[in-house]
Amino acid sequence: MQYLQGHTSLALRTYKKGVQTAKKDQKADRYSDLAAYYKDQLMDFKKAEACYLKALAIENDPDELHELEWELASICFRMRRFKDAKLHAQRSLEHFARTKWASEEIYLNYRPYRPARLMRQAWIYICLGETEKGLSYFRQMNECLRCRQCRHQECYEGYLYLAMYYEAIEDYDQAVAYYEKTLEVNPHSITARATLTHLQQQLKKKGKI
Repeated sequence: MQYLQGHTSLALRTYKKGVQTAKKDQKADRYSDLAAYYKDQLMDFKKAEACYLKALAIENDPDELHELEWELASICFRMRRFKDAKLHAQRSLEHFARTKWASEEIYLNYRPYRPARLMRQAWIYICLGETEKGLSYFRQMNECLRCRQCRHQECYEGYLYLAMYYEAIEDYDQAVAYYEKTLEVNPHSITARATLTHLQQQLKKKGKI
């Protein structure tokens, strides 16, 4: 809410206070919240990475470790640190193997959250170099039922993550098109608007628009 009202610094202080006041068993989650704010609203991937690494250092649950490692993989990929992205993706799969899920197929076929789970595994495979498999997972996000809490006609996040992928590989026309498609489906997506604005600013500085 503070970010939406233009109080970026206040929002950041609130997230930081959440980390400082969190109980031991909630500390990793609060670091993840702060990381997501840096990543999705402020476009500060280095600070987001640092927060995810702090969460990683104190987390023990295999499901959460799988989550943290794919987040780190995707951030590194978007910073074009592809070797680091691959390493985190490999670790994410290692943690996944220790979860309750007997196979990736069973994990992905959990209908209430299939699109969200496709997204996680998509980033992993893209970072591992299995690009077509990863991209097919992103596209499948719009070929199945929406996640349980979603109220949109299409999975806008399927378009959002395709935009992020194309931005990372410097296919800016495709990136802008997918960011705009995301906002067409969900005009209220804070992340889509922030990332598109940031990309357009960067392209303007480079004289590409």
